[in-house]
Amino acid sequence: MPAPTRRIEVTAIGLATHAREFKEAADALVAGGEQPDHAMAIHYLYGHAIELALKAFLRHREVPSSVLRHEIGHDLVALVRRVFEVDPTDRIGIAGERRLLIESLGGTYGLNGFEYRIVPESVPIPYGELAPVAGHVVDRVTTILRSARRS
Repeated sequence: MPAPTRRIEVTAIGLATHAREFKEAADALVAGGEQPDHAMAIHYLYGHAIELALKAFLRHREVPSSVLRHEIGHDLVALVRRVFEVDPTDRIGIAGERRLLIESLGGTYGLNGFEYRIVPESVPIPYGELAPVAGHVVDRVTTILRSARRS
């Protein structure tokens, strides 16, 4: 008889902590110098940091973990759409160019393209554009969560 599966309910703070760890790992690879072999890993790490930070915000706004896992999954476009549904005022500050960058990253990221190298020959988003967006999203969500804990 198979062991019963445990239902894991992730927390907003837990997701935000992991988001920061993935962002810092990407930053460390970038700081180590331009390595073409690391391009997919760096894009994956920044993409995952963005995904986890936005999911942290949605958990904070009481979107169930099951929705994040099963309805949204790794689809950054669907994730951004849901963020705007629950927060039309854009407290995270991802409207405009940041949103476009996240969504353009999302096509390859959502299909696990960075993990399995299912991408075009050149990755279209330079680290210099991706790193600040990932940093902004992680920092803003962390600030929002900390502010809510103090209230």
